[in-house]
Amino acid sequence: MHEQFTLSNEPTKAKLESTRWLFVSNQRNLLYMLAAGLIMPPKGFGKKYYQDTLAAFPGWIPLFPDNIPAASIEQSVSERSHLLPCLAEISLSSLRGTVQAIDDDGKKRDVKFPDEIDGSERVILIPAPLPTTWIESIIFQSRDDMTSCNSDALDFANVPLSDFNLQAGAQHLPRTTDMTWPPENIDLSNQDKSMSVPLA
Repeated sequence: MHEQFTLSNEPTKAKLESTRWLFVSNQRNLLYMLAAGLIMPPKGFGKKYYQDTLAAFPGWIPLFPDNIPAASIEQSVSERSHLLPCLAEISLSSLRGTVQAIDDDGKKRDVKFPDEIDGSERVILIPAPLPTTWIESIIFQSRDDMTSCNSDALDFANVPLSDFNLQAGAQHLPRTTDMTWPPENIDLSNQDKSMSVPLA
């Protein structure tokens, strides 16, 4: 008897592997995380945290597949005029386990990663922290922003910015969406019970 096949809306393995998982922040938070070696929740920064996408769900790391909400950029530079938006493209090839997903309809669901990712996700939320070794590239809006961030990094001996693949300009930037950020009416437990990492 021949095996029966059914049509599915599930993404192929190739499609999932080609997804760019993007974290939105600002250059000051990014440099601090690179020094710590961790993408970490706000409490890990002590008093040196500037609001970014991590503030929406403390203790969870929001990653956007391929496109990012314009509002997430605005949030990440809202506190100070000297803040510059930046993105980190994260490799999730080693991630296995349950994450939270917010879908097109604005609803939250538990998802086993990667098996239950079905392409409807607007953002996934992963319990913090994640290692910065999972960062595949760091993306800036312009070469001027990248140069400015490089200059900031030189002020600290413990920020290995040059170890990362830095990209700048429109050809590297994802499309932006009108997704509401932070999402409304999403109940997610506060997981920000992390260590405070004292860094210069």
